Amino acid sequence: MDEILTHLLRADPAPPAADLPSWWAAVAPVRERFERPVERSLALGLVAPTPGAAFLGGYRAALHAMVPALGVHTRAALCASEEGGAHPAGIRTGLRATGEGYALDGTKRFVTGARDADALLVLADRGPGEGARRALALVRVAPDAPGVSFEDMPATSFVPDVAHCAVTFAGTPVAREAVLDGDGWGGYVKPFRTLEDVHMSAAITAWLLGALRRHGGPHALVERLCAQAAALHGLASAPPGSAAAHVALAGACAGLDAVIEAMEPWWGDAPGELRAVWARDRRILTVARHARERRLARAWEALRSTPRASSGVG
Repeated sequence: MDEILTHLLRADPAPPAADLPSWWAAVAPVRERFERPVERSLALGLVAPTPGAAFLGGYRAALHAMVPALGVHTRAALCASEEGGAHPAGIRTGLRATGEGYALDGTKRFVTGARDADALLVLADRGPGEGARRALALVRVAPDAPGVSFEDMPATSFVPDVAHCAVTFAGTPVAREAVLDGDGWGGYVKPFRTLEDVHMSAAITAWLLGALRRHGGPHALVERLCAQAAALHGLASAPPGSAAAHVALAGACAGLDAVIEAMEPWWGDAPGELRAVWARDRRILTVARHARERRLARAWEALRSTPRASSGVG
């Protein structure tokens, strides 16, 4: 942990580029330096030009934590949500067997960073599972594969530099080796929500720290953000289904909220453009708050009902 904390305090926090494609290319050495996805999230957040760029760095690092085979430079996009949401009951995108592999049909909505992705990770229904359960798979698809099409969705009022698309698959061929091992929901998409919370929070924490360092913020606030970075660094090692880890993550998020509140007077001394960007984009931290609250409630229930160290969030 000492290396990444020292990096946060000593590395040049100036963003190397303003627009997202140029920035992503410019921070390739940062991605290569830090092997752990959470450390990459912190290092990328430090030099991100906007909270949106920090979020995107954390999002892609979380996907690498979910699927380590992706590689540090892969711009992956998770295609899970549909018209009925991302819960297994709402998945209509289907994976059907063909003579040489599979074919994928369906439409995903609100896919983050799909336009410039190198790999699409698609949650699909592969037919009846055991008992009444549906078998869901996560498959890797190239964005330029046959039958893949994109439709831009309107920009959000916050982090508008992070684009979202609807992605349609029409008989898109999928090789057998492109179907990831394990259950697509329980093994990937469900734990990803926790991984995303940790890595995105780490990236935003580092973005705030970088803003303070660039513009003469007080050491006391930098110190508190370093403590938040250390807490999130530790939580990244916990299994994403751990009930105890969800309780600790709730505490870490509350701690970050407290530092953000303590920073409020400082923004009056910050450059106007930076202040405006933060005022616009800070909502990114609240988007998944209700989902986190539900996971926290389940975590406390699991801890009350099963007093074992292996208690998980169902």
